[in-house]
Amino acid sequence: MTEKSVFQRRKLLSDSGLFNLPKIKIEYFEKDATYEFILKQLKISKRTILARGGNGIIYASCLYPNCIVKEIMRDSSEKVQPFILQEFLANRLGIAPHIHKMIQSGNRNFIVMDKVEGVTLREWSVSRAHSFRDRLEVLLMIFKKTQLMNQLGIIHNDINALNVMIENETNRAIFVDFDQSQWKTLENPIDSLSSMRSVFCETIFETRLDLIELIDTLNDGLILSFFKEKLSKYNSIVQESDLKMLADIVTNLIPFGYVTQKQRLDRFSNSVSRLENHMCYKS
Repeated sequence: MTEKSVFQRRKLLSDSGLFNLPKIKIEYFEKDATYEFILKQLKISKRTILARGGNGIIYASCLYPNCIVKEIMRDSSEKVQPFILQEFLANRLGIAPHIHKMIQSGNRNFIVMDKVEGVTLREWSVSRAHSFRDRLEVLLMIFKKTQLMNQLGIIHNDINALNVMIENETNRAIFVDFDQSQWKTLENPIDSLSSMRSVFCETIFETRLDLIELIDTLNDGLILSFFKEKLSKYNSIVQESDLKMLADIVTNLIPFGYVTQKQRLDRFSNSVSRLENHMCYKS
């Protein structure tokens, strides 16, 4: 990371009030505490498992109502601390669930965090109750939160329709599962354009599409017709300007040929600006 980018990140952290964050609360069990003892103390077991993934297990616990307990499957605490801090910072930006504390015993790590009262983006997107504008608003929220995280040096690395939750009451997008996250580097300055294309398709069209193949095989007029047909099921009035805006975003999210990291960054920024300006014009 260049000296200029470090300075910019520090200024963003300062402007956001994130330099004065309280430290993550960490509690410790004895290093020789058995796995069964820890589970019993946290009041979790195989029967309270809510979800299981490659990097962790999520439990419900009567000890922590309205929260989940996440067991992180990593082989050392040193490998866990960085992404916990990234998720902690993301929470302070209104991007991730609140982390109450971290519990450690040797190389076993557990996080107690707020439970998101909502559904995954994939579940949300397949509901016909959401208008075209609802979908644009959620997409813009996801894009802007991704952009803000990246500006502050956090790369989520696994943004998809299962790792974005939509709150029931507010339609607010919350990012979860920071297990793959890392700090920004010159080689990896933003989350991948492919992940943004995937989120775009599932939010707008409620399906996964190969946008690169679509652009390669259809001319501009046919792309607009394809988008119009896909959007007709929402019973919303979709205008020509809406379709052109979507096509512009898709074009920006597809890197034709060799693309530098700065060009990736510019393309994503252009997508965010194009959508934001379109929403302001429609208001």
